[in-house]
Amino acid sequence: MKSIFLTLLVATFTLASCQSNKKPDGGFSLKGKINGADGKTYVLAKVDNRRLAGIDTATVESGVVEFSGKLDYPQQLYIVELGQQRPVMMFFGENGDMTFEGEVDSLAVVEVEGSEANKVFNEYNESMKKYQEQNQQLMQKYQQAQASHDQKAIEEVYKEYDDMMAQKNEDAKKIITENPKSPVSLYLVQSDFMMNGYDELNEVFSVLDTSLAVIPGYTEIKDYLDIMANVQEGKVAPDFTVPTIDGKEMTLSSLKGKYVLLDFWASWCKPCIAEIPFMQKAYKTYKPKGFVIFSVSVDRDEAAWKKAVNDHQMTWLQGHDTQDISHSLYGVMSIPTTLLLDKDGVIIAKNLRGEALEAKLKELMK
Repeated sequence: MKSIFLTLLVATFTLASCQSNKKPDGGFSLKGKINGADGKTYVLAKVDNRRLAGIDTATVESGVVEFSGKLDYPQQLYIVELGQQRPVMMFFGENGDMTFEGEVDSLAVVEVEGSEANKVFNEYNESMKKYQEQNQQLMQKYQQAQASHDQKAIEEVYKEYDDMMAQKNEDAKKIITENPKSPVSLYLVQSDFMMNGYDELNEVFSVLDTSLAVIPGYTEIKDYLDIMANVQEGKVAPDFTVPTIDGKEMTLSSLKGKYVLLDFWASWCKPCIAEIPFMQKAYKTYKPKGFVIFSVSVDRDEAAWKKAVNDHQMTWLQGHDTQDISHSLYGVMSIPTTLLLDKDGVIIAKNLRGEALEAKLKELMK
């Protein structure tokens, strides 16, 4: 699937003015020793509205760099070398005294001391090392299988990967369960489970202590779950109206009385394009029996959307999501996302891929 969920870290961020090294009342100090970094200037930043916002700026002198500030709650902090785009270090900071030590070219593996949240984060990172190694091994196996056109070996790699991810999620759940009040657990729910479907996300989110509600991410997940609860199988698909490719408008509920495949896609999404031949086949076979497809593009580029529709001969209903209904009403985090609706507009299946769509229609239209 192609993710359309916008995560953190854009290339530019707001710089903070250089502060004194004195810790504010109730705030934090971060003192680091960075070998080989004399003269380099670093920015300590936090996430603000999906961008990095500087908290403090400091220059390394005699191998030492010191930051200070005050946080509203324990959270992810980043250290970025001034003039660069990518953070060299990420950790969980909180008010109090924190320290770290490392080499200039390997700050990503440095552990920050003095933060209870960061202890949990370090535990998580340690437990994930084995999966990083397994992932590299599986990538090598996949490349070898692909080079030799060994489909059976490719499928075996897929299965091994799914098994690995299932175990990785179990390890993450264990840390969340053992640390329900830690902001790290909230971070893990966001980073590891947002794409895993409503049931699993709801399960892990329910473990979190409500004291974490002071962190914006908690409310974001809660709101997302509220949206997803309305688009589960057995629910009537939320109604909406979007402009069509011919300049008119189409309302979903106007299609009641037919079986509808609601398809969220984009011209730039290769997995979406790969599904088109299967949709074409199903549409040709079952259109005479009351089946329609309503493809709603999330493209920002209207011309690219229209060109793709024409190039790929998508001869069914085409709408353009100009008001983000895909996310605000349907909680779409990745594309393609499809929902099969019965004649009453009730969701009866989701994300039927490949031949599975036609098989389901055959079952419904005996």
